[in-house]
Amino acid sequence: MDSKKLDEIAEYYDTHDISEEIENAELERHDPVPADEVMIVSSIRLAKPTMDRVREVAAELGVKPTALMRTWIEDRLASGEALTPTAPVMAAWSKVVHEAVREELREAGLRVS
Repeated sequence: MDSKKLDEIAEYYDTHDISEEIENAELERHDPVPADEVMIVSSIRLAKPTMDRVREVAAELGVKPTALMRTWIEDRLASGEALTPTAPVMAAWSKVVHEAVREELREAGLRVS
C-alpha cells in the first residue's frame, strides 16, 4: 500500500465517527489455539552476510526468510541428528587431530614442541 493511500485512510478515520459501525459489526467467535500450536516470536542475532544469504535462499524458494529459518530448525529437531552445538564438537575434534599428528611426528623421530 502506498503512502498516499495510507494518508487517505488515516484522514478518514481521523475525521469520521465509526462507533456505529463497530456496534453493528457482526463478530465471529474463534476457538482458542491449542497450546502446542501457539507461535512464539523469538529474536536471534545473525551476521549480516548470513542473513543476506538466508534472504537469497528464501527468495529462490519463494518463501519468507523467517519461514525458511523455522523450517530449517524444525527439520533439524525432527531429524534426531546430533543436537550438540558445532563449536564444542569442532574444538574436541581439533584436539584429537592435533594429538594424532603429534604422535605421528614422534613416531617418525621428529621433534615435537
